[in-house]
Amino acid sequence: MPRKKSRLSPAYAKRLASAASRGLTKSQARGHPLASEAYASELRGKARTKSDAAIQKALTAMKSGSSLAATAKAHKVSRERLSAYAKSKGGATYG
Repeated sequence: MPRKKSRLSPAYAKRLASAASRGLTKSQARGHPLASEAYASELRGKARTKSDAAIQKALTAMKSGSSLAATAKAHKVSRERLSAYAKSKGGATYG
């Protein structure tokens, strides 16, 4: 039995169409890009600035030997966000 085509809300369909016209992937349009992709806001020049200073301080603390989880907790930054930032900007690796 063939699958029914999903019905998207008009706002979601508009967001996907807008992203496709800018050359973004569907996951970027949803706001949850793959690990290898950038956020759509970063591509428009509106990078996340809410706690970039905290992330920079946390990255410095990590370079001095602190663990990622402990550093994230101490600087009140999400562990996942700090990890993604460290991998993309700081060249951090696991291990």
